[in-house]
Amino acid sequence: MPAAEPGKHVVRLTASAVDRQSLIRDRVHSEGSVTVDQLVSVLGVSRMTVHRDLDMLETEGVLRKVRGGATALRSSLFESDFPYRLTTSVAAKEAIGRAAARFVEGGQAVVCDESTTTMAALRAIDASEAITVITNCFPTMQYVNESTKHRLISLGGDYVTSYQAFLGIICEQAITNVYADVLLASCSAVREAAPTIRISRSSRSSGQ
Repeated sequence: MPAAEPGKHVVRLTASAVDRQSLIRDRVHSEGSVTVDQLVSVLGVSRMTVHRDLDMLETEGVLRKVRGGATALRSSLFESDFPYRLTTSVAAKEAIGRAAARFVEGGQAVVCDESTTTMAALRAIDASEAITVITNCFPTMQYVNESTKHRLISLGGDYVTSYQAFLGIICEQAITNVYADVLLASCSAVREAAPTIRISRSSRSSGQ
């Protein structure tokens, strides 16, 4: 087994795939990327086993495999998962959130998507403000329920772990039955003043 880097603690897991994949997930979230060689050294398993674990985590949307390793960074075809996005560009998201929060007034109903920038905007609103939050995002539901006096309307659907949100046809149908004054949503790009978003297969009904 390759020697560990000086000062690095080698974690040996006699371990189930769940344990290994949990460690890989944490490492990718904290460092942004990992190499196969690093994981072989840390986990004490074969390269084939590491590749199987990375394949499973890629299927779950936790990371994307690249040559020689894996990364949590987004691409044109891959959206980073929610826990990782919470740790990136924090200052920029907070600044955007404060600016967006100024569009929300007391008594309004606000639709919030499952983006971490939208979460920053919601946190910038006075927690005692009398607003109604309509969302499909599970962490947003938890925040509103546990830390604010806002009214909460939750949108159900197929739960997608990597987004920590309810998506799919059921969610789409639910949102047609509510009215809101403000939409807080993130976008992937802006072209000719029109926002665009990436829609994955998992954002539609499962099995379609």
